[in-house]
Amino acid sequence: MDEFDDTTPPAPRRWRRREFLQLSGLTTVGVALGGGTASAQTDPSVAAGELPGVSYATVRAQNLNIRVGQAGPTGGRAILLVHGGLVDHQWWIRQVAPLVAQGFRVVLPDMPGHGGSPNAPLWSYAYGFDSRVIADIITALGLVKPLIVGWSLGAARVAVGLGSGGVLEPLAGGVVFTSALIRDIGGNTPPGALLPIGAAAVGWASPFVRRCAAPQTLDPVDEERFTRGAERTDAETIGRLSAAAAVTDATDRIAASAVPIRVVQGGRDQVVRPQAGVDLAAAVGVELDAFPEAGHAPFYVEPDRFNALLASFAAGLG
Repeated sequence: MDEFDDTTPPAPRRWRRREFLQLSGLTTVGVALGGGTASAQTDPSVAAGELPGVSYATVRAQNLNIRVGQAGPTGGRAILLVHGGLVDHQWWIRQVAPLVAQGFRVVLPDMPGHGGSPNAPLWSYAYGFDSRVIADIITALGLVKPLIVGWSLGAARVAVGLGSGGVLEPLAGGVVFTSALIRDIGGNTPPGALLPIGAAAVGWASPFVRRCAAPQTLDPVDEERFTRGAERTDAETIGRLSAAAAVTDATDRIAASAVPIRVVQGGRDQVVRPQAGVDLAAAVGVELDAFPEAGHAPFYVEPDRFNALLASFAAGLG
């Protein structure tokens, strides 16, 4: 059986949150959600967890009702943006309008257990489940060879669907991995990078969100938006993601893929070691698209350059 083939549930077992966190090497003090800042209360889209100019619908994927945002012409080349772990689709706020203005169809799912999408069955976490969710979204929306962008742990969700037998291999027109965490969560995250998630009894989301943007700072409204989005991630999902990341290595999948791939990495990333991007680009055999002054979210802090990279890459896919 393929290591990412998780279609058959194992015998039932009640996992505890502490076990998942131990598997990932995170602290086990515990996770509780809540808190959040008091700013940006005048923007109703913040409270709703929605982006301006984006329409939302429910897409049935792997027997879950997944919330998917869309913007742009239905006949345009689709760019499907897959967010990272513990956050939601709203981090792509600086991609939507510029890409739509160039004629692209932008697709923004909330992955299972994040944002407006329900949690997945306990047995599903290996990331193969999430790659099938992405495949179902592509099929349900009739997307033809979309450019798929995977950020952080979102890159792992995409990567395990590539290569021989991968569900995304025949569907993807191209893939961009940015700040990708596809293997060795312990070795590829700096000391303390994930500590706020496990250690803070309340209010873990705000420091984590700030770390994703660091060394740059967030627009105050966006910080509120992203923090609230992170707080919608329940503790069970956090544990499952951590456990899956601890045992996932999709490097060979990516290297074996025939899909055109680009690798983006911020040089000042405080969540994933920058060397991880260098190593991934070498494994794939492509030149690294380096953003030397950016942190974990180069698409947010340098949107003009990032959007231009997506548009150019998508236009060359044929």
